[in-house]
Amino acid sequence: MADNKLIELEYRGNIAILRFNRPSVHNSLNGKLMEKWKVHLDEIETLPNIRSIIITGAGSKTFCSGGDLNYFASLKTEKACLEMLHRMQSITNRLFCGKWVVIAAVNGKTFGGGCEILTACHFRIAVPHASFVFKQAPNGIITG
Repeated sequence: MADNKLIELEYRGNIAILRFNRPSVHNSLNGKLMEKWKVHLDEIETLPNIRSIIITGAGSKTFCSGGDLNYFASLKTEKACLEMLHRMQSITNRLFCGKWVVIAAVNGKTFGGGCEILTACHFRIAVPHASFVFKQAPNGIITG
């Protein structure tokens, strides 16, 4: 899949819609997706008419499963892990503290880092079959 399709951006009037587009891996996040997400936020910031951002996932099964475990396994050094964490923190801080109202349109299961993304959104609207699981807790890991 082309990098520009990992997270899609579309506009509807004064609304920007960001859609995680990796349904085959439960819309999990990897480095390329996070980088494209940052680029999309940079673009949205240049548009003064955008009043809100809706974040959702492709398909009807999963909003976001958090970090892609194959991507995490590729992070071999402490420096690489910290860079990834700082990149994701920067994205969630921009959502929470930005000039837009951020709405999560939860279209299915949400795990781990996907739930962390939800905490950066101002509103969360979910389909009836949505579920939410912080996988970090049973593993003794502090959330991002």
